[in-house]
Amino acid sequence: MQGKRSGSKNYYRVLGLSSKATQEEIEHAYHKLIKEAHFDRTMNRKEIELAFLVLTDVAHKAMHDAVIDQDEKKLEITAKIQKRKTKKITVQQLAKIAIGLFAIAVIYFFFRFGYHLKSFSPGDTVYYKGNDSLLGTIVSVENDHDFGRASMDAYKIKDSHGKFLWVPQTDIKASCYKK
Repeated sequence: MQGKRSGSKNYYRVLGLSSKATQEEIEHAYHKLIKEAHFDRTMNRKEIELAFLVLTDVAHKAMHDAVIDQDEKKLEITAKIQKRKTKKITVQQLAKIAIGLFAIAVIYFFFRFGYHLKSFSPGDTVYYKGNDSLLGTIVSVENDHDFGRASMDAYKIKDSHGKFLWVPQTDIKASCYKK
């Protein structure tokens, strides 16, 4: 029943009482603990007696109460500082963070892989992105066109010289645009 605070012994705690205990409650707790201390050698009898003497003397009790109040105020301030230091993230804040990260991911993937969403159809005229030069006009679309080692979806394009060439759809989508 030790009441070690931030420097001062809390004698109310030694006697197992609240700081609003009356003189009768102090005397009752003292007598009860002294009897227990007679049989239980682990209890500190001198500390119990000192607590009783301090709390029954009006002047000593007033000083003790002032010191205990000051210690409790220090503990409250310390607790407030610790609470400020250890702010917890609320569910709403966590949801906002998750939504923000999701939006960033969507934007990233759109710019990184958004070319897959482009669609070209026969009759479209396509230009290179880098130098805005004309590649040609899409004549037809073929699924699984055979390019030798691989087969993939392709566009048949008629270039500006009237020649036909097959270009994989992924290449056109990644490096061309239509007007």
